[in-house]
Amino acid sequence: AGRGDENYGTDPDRPDLNEEMLQEEMDSIRRAVTVDKERQQEIQISTLGQSNCEIWGRERRKRLTASNAKRICSMQDSTDNHAVLRQLLSQTEFSNEATIYGNTNEAVAADKYAEDEVKMCGLFVSLEHGGLAVSPDRLVEHDGLLEVKCNNGCNISIMDWAKERKSECSLIIKDGALTMKTEHAHYYQVAMQIFVTERQWCDYFIWSPTGDYFLQRVTRESTSHCGIR
Repeated sequence: AGRGDENYGTDPDRPDLNEEMLQEEMDSIRRAVTVDKERQQEIQISTLGQSNCEIWGRERRKRLTASNAKRICSMQDSTDNHAVLRQLLSQTEFSNEATIYGNTNEAVAADKYAEDEVKMCGLFVSLEHGGLAVSPDRLVEHDGLLEVKCNNGCNISIMDWAKERKSECSLIIKDGALTMKTEHAHYYQVAMQIFVTERQWCDYFIWSPTGDYFLQRVTRESTSHCGIR
C-alpha cells in the first residue's frame, strides 16, 4: 500500500462495504459505545479494580483510551494510519516490568500524595463521545484527578533522572525547576482524562522509591492545545 493521503492511506479508497452499509455499521458501533450519566457511573463503579477487573478490559477494548491520546491527536492529513489501526484493532492487555512496577507501587505513591479526599475509580466512558474512555488513578475532591507514575528506573532524585533520560522523560528543566513537557504523551493522557471525566484539573504525580517526588497540577485551560474535544 502507498503512504497516507488525505484519507489516511490508500486502503480506505477500496472499502469492503458500500457507503450506505458502512454508514450503518458506523452508526451501530457509535450506538453500542454511547452511554448516559447512569451507565457511565455504572461502568466506573464496576471497574474499580481497573487492570485486575475483567469488565474494565472488556469495556476498554471498545474505545480509544488516554494512553493513545498523543498518538491520535498528532496524526495529520498525510499520516499513514496503518500501524495505528493495526495496534488499536489487535490490542491486548499489555504488561511488562515497568507496568508491573507501576501497578505494584501505585497505592504507595497515592498515599504519599495524601490529599484529604482521594478515591479509587474505574473506567470512565465519555458522555459526549462514547468511543473515548479513561482510567484515572484516583479522583480528588469534587473537581480533580490524580495520575500517578512510578518509574522503575528512577532510583535517584527526579531532577537527576530527568537529566539522564532527557529525550524520553515527561519532564523538562526550565529556569532550574522541573515542569511537564506539554508535547509529551503523558500530558495528552492527562488532557484526555480531564475531558472525559469533565473535571477541572489533574495532579500529575511522579513517585520515586528514594522518597523524592514531582507534582504538577494540569488544568483544563492549559490543555486546550491538545485538541481533545
